[in-house]
Amino acid sequence: MLNESKGSQQRPNQTSGNPKPQQQESSNLSDLNYTSIPILDIHDNDDDFDNKSSRGYSKSGKNDRDKERRQRELDRRHRERIQQLERSNQKKKLTTKNILLPEGITIANLGTLMEVKYEKLARRMIKMGFEETEANYVLTAENAGLIVMEYDSLRKTSVAASEAGGITQHIGAFSVVLPSSQRITFLDTPGHAAFSAMRERGAQVTDIVVLVVAADDGVMPQTVEAIKHSVAAKVPVIVALNKCDKPGVNMKKTKEDLLRYELVLEEYGGEIPAVEVSGLTGKGLDSLEETILTVSEVLDIRGDPSGACEAIIIESKLSREQGNVATVLVRRGTLKPGAVLVAGSTWCKVRRLVDEKGVELSEAGPSTPISVTGWKALPNAGDEVLEAENEISAKKVIQSRIRHKQQLQNVQLIESMNEKRSQDRVDRIETKENGKDKKRHTQVETKNSIDPNAIPELRLVIKADVHGSLEALEGVIQGLPNHEVQVTAISSGVGAVTDTDVSMALAANAQIIAFNVVCDRRVLSEAKSKAINIHQHQIIYKLIDDLKLQMSELLPVTILKEVVGEVNVLQVFSISAKNKKTDSIAGCKVINGKVLRGNNIRVMRDGQEIYAGMIKTFKHHKKDIIEALKGLECGIAIDGFTDYQEGDVLQAYKVTEVKRTLS
Repeated sequence: MLNESKGSQQRPNQTSGNPKPQQQESSNLSDLNYTSIPILDIHDNDDDFDNKSSRGYSKSGKNDRDKERRQRELDRRHRERIQQLERSNQKKKLTTKNILLPEGITIANLGTLMEVKYEKLARRMIKMGFEETEANYVLTAENAGLIVMEYDSLRKTSVAASEAGGITQHIGAFSVVLPSSQRITFLDTPGHAAFSAMRERGAQVTDIVVLVVAADDGVMPQTVEAIKHSVAAKVPVIVALNKCDKPGVNMKKTKEDLLRYELVLEEYGGEIPAVEVSGLTGKGLDSLEETILTVSEVLDIRGDPSGACEAIIIESKLSREQGNVATVLVRRGTLKPGAVLVAGSTWCKVRRLVDEKGVELSEAGPSTPISVTGWKALPNAGDEVLEAENEISAKKVIQSRIRHKQQLQNVQLIESMNEKRSQDRVDRIETKENGKDKKRHTQVETKNSIDPNAIPELRLVIKADVHGSLEALEGVIQGLPNHEVQVTAISSGVGAVTDTDVSMALAANAQIIAFNVVCDRRVLSEAKSKAINIHQHQIIYKLIDDLKLQMSELLPVTILKEVVGEVNVLQVFSISAKNKKTDSIAGCKVINGKVLRGNNIRVMRDGQEIYAGMIKTFKHHKKDIIEALKGLECGIAIDGFTDYQEGDVLQAYKVTEVKRTLS
């Protein structure tokens, strides 16, 4: 832009009759106010004529008129270019519109309603986890709402962009500047049950908890959990009653439900303020901001920008462009580029500070959410951040922490060994006292006990976009029912799926779970060639459903036996077989259903099954038959069974295998 600006300044000088010397012009360049308007480089015959005239080919008054004409033309084109840019910028501005969703709507019509091209909408739906993306596929109102929420622009200032499925799945940090120039920093935590650790961490680092309660749903289990976290952290609470404009909501009942959890609102004589808001229309948000400011003024909540920086890791992720990145909330002091930070078992020399809008900052004060790059390793969400004097001090602290952690692990290992040895000693004493009976009992018990290896195992390699999501997934796996299928995470990490992950999954016979991470086509191709399944998800509850489905596929099938026919044994015959041996045949009569030659058959005596097998011989008056209907007499011989008795009931049945699902 500097060279273009010089050109724009030289053109007026050419029209003047007394141009300034070049040396003087260059000395005054620093006084010029350059703009960011693009300069068009237009070359035509007039430019050639201008060059000739500057070399002395023509010095008549006509040249001056031509120069004025060219300058007017340049000015006109310049104005048109500016107008074009302004029109382009106006088109790029975000617009909001209200959308009324019917009970069912096709994908094509939804795209028309949202003014989004079908191709773009289909690609977005695939990323969200939808399988059906045909233009004429009919979406339910719920699924259509999820897609619309994906395009929603309510969180205009959030660090995280719109989240998959219209639900919050990350802990987002963003700031809002009020008309009074005061700034409020929000930590938006997910409400799904899988993200309990995120909510607990949010309650611990915040000054005020805004408890959002949906007026139509009332107090949910996650709401109760958030209340407990707030009480444990001793943080003041403001209740935001959402969906207050929804028809039919019972706001009074929702407020009374909060009383059961010791949240006494101001209108009931308590100290907890409540504000009715609407996330859809924005109603009550101004009142919520005022309430937050009032509570903060009463509590005299202030940040100290002096001294060494103290902060906390809100979230961390691995970026291809920037490496290890952590979202940090400054709690005390001022953070600047070049500062040396320590968090957990890693350290960082700050390279860049980027706010939630992507703007690089020169410093960040208290209560500022900021993205920090330069970490030597990825810190864990929730780690405390302290500023060190220099790199040497930071390395010493890290070495000390690693050494201390190793010592704790050694102590735990020693305690575990001592407990095992103590138990073995007790077992030996009991065995010696009880003698052979104890040994025989132990052998029988071992023989009859369930072999742990007989339990099917689902092995997983887990990759997530941020550490908080990885933490949530590990918690989900621990909470899955494991009495019939064992789920084991052999590896977990933050970042995209790599060749190493595929190789590890191949060696361990595992599947790969990729949550909110992009898989390279080359890696996908390699995994496919090695028959490794990569399950990509962006929505947490769909991932959980997928895990349960994979576990169900490992469960042994349920065998259902459906009786299709019954016969009574009336008489037992002995016949000579081809090998000169006698064989027993039951003379029967069909009393229910029908019997086919290919049926499984079982012998019932006094209501108990004594044998089950296949029909070997099936006759009617010495003639082989295929089936026998009700009322028909027949002779039946069962393969491997000869002990028929009069009065036995033979039941023909068919076997059906039914896949089981997790309860």
